Amino acid sequence: MRRTKLVGLVFGFALLVAGAVQGREPTTISIQRNARVMEIQETRPGAWTCRADGNRLVVEVTGGDVKLLRDGRRVAAGKVDGARLEVTGADGAAVFSFKFYPDKTKVFLPGRTDPIEFKRKEDKVKVVVKGEEVGKVKYYGDTGKLKAKNAAGEVVAQTRDMGRLSAALAPFVVADLNEDLRIQLCLVLLALGK
Repeated sequence: MRRTKLVGLVFGFALLVAGAVQGREPTTISIQRNARVMEIQETRPGAWTCRADGNRLVVEVTGGDVKLLRDGRRVAAGKVDGARLEVTGADGAAVFSFKFYPDKTKVFLPGRTDPIEFKRKEDKVKVVVKGEEVGKVKYYGDTGKLKAKNAAGEVVAQTRDMGRLSAALAPFVVADLNEDLRIQLCLVLLALGK
């Protein structure tokens, strides 16, 4: 009887080690946004997928290369160059770019003269547009929730699945961005660990 338990324990441990070597379970983040829930999944380190409105959007970061795929087709790509990332569409036109600093991230969009800023301050990320704070993202350690609120204090997106402060929900605070662009920016921030 003891030998059977020992063999079972050794076999179970071997399976556990084999699973750890092959990879880990994918991380799934459920983001509550208005009346719907978006499922975003980390399929492997640096690769995040979101299924929304019948589309599958994937952001992959390999080394410094960044690819955005929609339903398996590459729609944009970029390269991390130091503290900068510029993403261009398949036609070569600028889609967006990021500039990273230790305490903030700036997002540059075509047609906008001022960048959108995500400023990290202790337990929150302030979202600034044209020099004015339009909302914030805050991590609540007691509940494990990450919430994005607009300037009126209304929750525009939240998740319990992050377990830490992240700027990933910050694009959902910016009112004049379309939902597809918000999701793209969110996925890039997640893939880059921001």
